[in-house]
Amino acid sequence: MNEFIPSVDFIIELVTIRRQFHRYPELAYQEFETTKTIATCLNSWGLNLSPFKNLQTGGFCDVGKGPIIAFRADIDALPITENPDHLIKSENPGIMHACGHDYHITFGLAILKYFHLNQANLKHTIRVIFQPAEEAYPTGAVKVCSENIWQNIRYFVTAHMQNDLPVGTIAFCPGIANASSSSIEITLIGRGGHTSRPHETDDLVLHTANFISDLTTFLKSKINPFDSYTLVFGSLQGGTTHNVIPERITLKGTLRTLSEEVYKQILKLIADFCQSFEKSFHVKILLENPTYCPPVINDQKLGRKLKDFFSTYYPEKLVLLSTPSLGADDFAFYLTKAPGIYLKVGGEGKGIAHSSDFEINEASFAEGIAHLINFIAFLDTETR
Repeated sequence: MNEFIPSVDFIIELVTIRRQFHRYPELAYQEFETTKTIATCLNSWGLNLSPFKNLQTGGFCDVGKGPIIAFRADIDALPITENPDHLIKSENPGIMHACGHDYHITFGLAILKYFHLNQANLKHTIRVIFQPAEEAYPTGAVKVCSENIWQNIRYFVTAHMQNDLPVGTIAFCPGIANASSSSIEITLIGRGGHTSRPHETDDLVLHTANFISDLTTFLKSKINPFDSYTLVFGSLQGGTTHNVIPERITLKGTLRTLSEEVYKQILKLIADFCQSFEKSFHVKILLENPTYCPPVINDQKLGRKLKDFFSTYYPEKLVLLSTPSLGADDFAFYLTKAPGIYLKVGGEGKGIAHSSDFEINEASFAEGIAHLINFIAFLDTETR
């Protein structure tokens, strides 16, 4: 393998593009200008963005011929107002690339540019999927996976910027890399009334407080403590004023697990608890589970190849993670099509993901893209 060391001109061009994406972020399923910018960059290099049939934004681009090695780049931003003190900041009010997707898009473009210029000896097609709506439900990956473009896929690769890792490192968690995530909606329905006469109502506010506390205790008593999970409610909606006990309160939260078996077990336990609570307190409970993203499970064979690659070329740069993330990623849906690997790129920046203070060290781009391109080139050396 001929090692790719990016030139100063290569980095300047791509970093300039990255800054453009960061200044003009767009929300899920609204990434129209982002898509135009991607297409314009590709056209300037003699490449074309193929649109998806089931989506208005995003697309994919191929370089080479043969079995496909696909890189997923998510392109959407978040409804967050960026810290105005950042050097490069969003110019779209209330919208921010607060999860590194501006870097992910640019990684995808850089991969295509490099392999387009060096495709003479390619044994595979290198495909980059510019996926909308990773942060939304329904997730963009589900819609992309419904496209008829998956024949002859050999591997999937993706990368996620990680601010708590040093610049120049790539992190990898063998086996389960990310938890599943399922939205949970629970609605309590009962008699409302005046706060001066709670005994004539079902006092749903009190029941909801007890419901949350008792459900947490119930699950802890039933789930093996070695089986990791979280059930956290982020929204409680009910009532309109101080002196009216509401007739309906809705809880919305997420359930995250590291295995499908535990996920199904907890869903059943929640349903059983709801039925028991209904009988005990004479209220009606509606339980819904509208969305589900499976866990990201790294392929063992690709994991071994990654270790072989780094031990040969960059022995100090691979970080092996022992604990999966409880954050979900819809990259999991691609892994139903073919084996894949989920990598984390050291960003060594400031702030946590999904916050207004999130800022990646721009120096991370050069080494990050070098590692990604060289690893994909390493995979390409396999015979068909």
